[in-house]
Amino acid sequence: MSALQIDVSVQLNGMTFSLAPSIRELIRKFFPKALPANTVFIAYDVKSDFKHQHGDVFQYVPSALTSLSKDEVLEHFSEIQFVDPVKGTIIETMTRPGKRNGA
Repeated sequence: MSALQIDVSVQLNGMTFSLAPSIRELIRKFFPKALPANTVFIAYDVKSDFKHQHGDVFQYVPSALTSLSKDEVLEHFSEIQFVDPVKGTIIETMTRPGKRNGA
């Protein structure tokens, strides 16, 4: 299956991560008990503190948005792409463990 696209909007005080309505519907189709969120906002100070305690916040955003583990998401999508919707550029990509980016 194609990549799961998570849009990342940068604001003055943080970042908003979001899923398109069609992606949320697709997640509900694959996982009927899933409760995908429209958006997740993370303030920069929280992101900084979180990184010191738990590592990169990007690792946890797919679970926060989909209510599924990152591994469950990657069972049905080839990869997870964090995309700047204004520029259309990929900020970060996650793939299944053992799979190289671009492989």
